[in-house]
Amino acid sequence: MDPRNDVTLTAYFDNQYEEITEAIENFHIFARSLDGELVFSGNWVYSRTDEEAQKNLGLNPVAEPVIYLEYLKTEHARNAREVGHYEDFGDTFSLSLPHATPSASNDPYDYYDVFDFQGGVERRQSDQLLYASDVRRPPNFLDLAGWTRLTELIVAWRVPRYIWFDSYLYELEGRIHKHRAWGGWLGWFPEPIDIKDLPLGARAIPVGPGTLVASQDQQLQSEIPAQLEQAQKVELALVELGVLPTQEELIRASPPPGPGTRD
Repeated sequence: MDPRNDVTLTAYFDNQYEEITEAIENFHIFARSLDGELVFSGNWVYSRTDEEAQKNLGLNPVAEPVIYLEYLKTEHARNAREVGHYEDFGDTFSLSLPHATPSASNDPYDYYDVFDFQGGVERRQSDQLLYASDVRRPPNFLDLAGWTRLTELIVAWRVPRYIWFDSYLYELEGRIHKHRAWGGWLGWFPEPIDIKDLPLGARAIPVGPGTLVASQDQQLQSEIPAQLEQAQKVELALVELGVLPTQEELIRASPPPGPGTRD
């Protein structure tokens, strides 16, 4: 399979406008829900230096949240000194959870999965959770059931506006509506979608209050004409239903809370 078919996930949320300490606590609730699920064993390794990265060492941001927060503060202070002008610490932030899976020999680590959460009290874009896996993972390491389970965990933690499962090859060669967020194979929508409204061969899987739509059972291979055509048929059907968001709609921040609603 062409590696450009690999799937990345971005979940877009209404803004919580939370302080960084609260965000770390909330994000770790999600991280703990991953333990024992799918390929995640709880081995979160955040490398602070190149030397740590080379040795696959670092702090565990879930087990050591205080140390993680102090490290982020230190890095922010260093950046402020070097740049000269920098945002106040915690106004906007990116929290990273790198997950490592050991090889059969237990050294070095072969595979990395990274979850990044972006938010903050001054966030000017929607809150976002990004997930990507290192290219060293075998093809199709998450099948439809696996992506469905990951979607369930995300939605149980915090209901998104939309989850975009993107594929570079489909984006490059297949997407019909370039301004809309459809990666060819999967997309989670916050509303119920009836399978009768989708092309034959598509799937509509209820997840939380919404629906995970799959253009087919197997991961899309955009270089195969029949699969590409199927993905495009589903894209057009979703546009016709009026549920496929534009990228601009997803990125736009939700209105801040009214006076007196922040803690």
